[in-house]
Amino acid sequence: MKKHPTLKKEEYYDIRTIGAGRKDKICEYCSKVIPKGESHKVHTFLPDPNFVPDPNIPANPHPNQQIAYRTFPTHTTCSEHFYDFLND
Repeated sequence: MKKHPTLKKEEYYDIRTIGAGRKDKICEYCSKVIPKGESHKVHTFLPDPNFVPDPNIPANPHPNQQIAYRTFPTHTTCSEHFYDFLND
């Protein structure tokens, strides 16, 4: 597979295990459905550097409320492959 067009390893932030999804999702690695109720992984990336916060939404009391972290679901078995799929 070719590398992901926009995601970089240096922007990788976190990975979470989801016990049972509430809706069907598409795996970012293999493009197949992750069915509702199936355990899977969600990869989080730092916000897009081009993201501009909405000036009409006050930043206080939670200054991080407008940070647009990027998240991508994968099958548990695709998780490791997804990381290798990122740009260096």
